[in-house]
Amino acid sequence: MAYPKGRRSPNFKDLVGKRFGRLTVVERVGSSPEGQTIWSCRCDCGKFATAKGGNLSHGHTKSCGCLARDRAKEIHTKHGKCPRSGSTAEYALWKHAKKRAREQHVPFDLEVADITIPKTCPIMGTKLAVNTGKPRGNSPSLDKFEPEKGYVKGNVWVISYRANAFKSDFTVAQLKSFVAAIERGPGCDRDVNAARNVLLAGAGAAHKRRLRHVA
Repeated sequence: MAYPKGRRSPNFKDLVGKRFGRLTVVERVGSSPEGQTIWSCRCDCGKFATAKGGNLSHGHTKSCGCLARDRAKEIHTKHGKCPRSGSTAEYALWKHAKKRAREQHVPFDLEVADITIPKTCPIMGTKLAVNTGKPRGNSPSLDKFEPEKGYVKGNVWVISYRANAFKSDFTVAQLKSFVAAIERGPGCDRDVNAARNVLLAGAGAAHKRRLRHVA
């Protein structure tokens, strides 16, 4: 119900001087068509905003709009995502790992801060390069030390995509067989192919595609 100009609702409450979130009510400036009192408020950031009394009292309006912006910025910063410049490489690895954890039904408790991209691959010694689009052999890739433990703190490191593709989720015994096949006898090409066959024999279809892609 709308009340005539100058007439207040019987439920009128004077909110001048009261705080609601970041807002401090300064003065009454009018009424809405449905009869709600409209207040002028000063925000902690220094800006002024108008709000309905009901929205203030029920916690629907807590700032001039800066609170929502600050919260969004905090979320982006926490996960390493910059609104203007886009995702960082660490954030991209974190996001992909979270997706993989869901698909593989393994634990995940990582934060972006847990991911550090070294200058070189700790396995192959090659320089890592952050690329956009399809990953390349020297792209950084997040690897699990013990696959069954999942993507959890202390169980991951960043290596090259090529190294991760060969390592995949194979056991130490399988990796030793891989090395032994390379070192055994003359004919390096033959032994490399034999080593790849050792790994492919224990790999799933997706891992086989990855191995062939980086070979």
